[in-house]
Amino acid sequence: AALPVAAQADATISGSVTTKYTNTGAVDTDAALKIATSEVLANGMTATATFNMLSGTNQGTATLAGDFGTITAGSIDADGAFQAGDVGGAVGDTRDSLTTGSSAYGVHFSGEAAGLTVAAQVNGNTGATGAVTAANATTYTAATTATTKSTQLSATYDLDGLSVGYAYASAKAATGATDYEGVEEAQSAFGVSYSFGDLVVTAGKQNLKASAS
Repeated sequence: AALPVAAQADATISGSVTTKYTNTGAVDTDAALKIATSEVLANGMTATATFNMLSGTNQGTATLAGDFGTITAGSIDADGAFQAGDVGGAVGDTRDSLTTGSSAYGVHFSGEAAGLTVAAQVNGNTGATGAVTAANATTYTAATTATTKSTQLSATYDLDGLSVGYAYASAKAATGATDYEGVEEAQSAFGVSYSFGDLVVTAGKQNLKASAS
């Protein structure tokens, strides 16, 4: 008897292998394998999944998009929901090192209707991805501290070139042992942005706990 077979989405596989040979005779080989797939479902929603198989940490990401908005689970931008509402640029991008941003494991949602865009996310309290140490500020090393659980909310409204936004985070967004700038505990931001022609004018204000660094 014929068995029902579910439709399968096409998958894209990419990666790299790097081998280094040092003058001491040591051989260091690093491999990365990425699998990505996307499928339009029968109800019109689009499901996307990305998995980094050999990157040293589990950094898979799954996305579901539809008329309701977009939900992303897995490895996400550690301050993505907050930055979406900081239209005045009052708070710098969260960084775990001097040169790189910060990613966390969690769930992110964004949706838009009639000019109003809302975003929310929860960062899990596990899965620290790494940090730069003071002793070696150019090397990305494994962190010994776990990611702080954080809830972020934001809302922006756009009307004829004018954008108004508000953002809030319950805890710091950095995932490493050392952080550089970025979102801190109980931080909020309010901002406006207005563009006319090639000129864009922005203004923003942030609020911090008295104990925040």
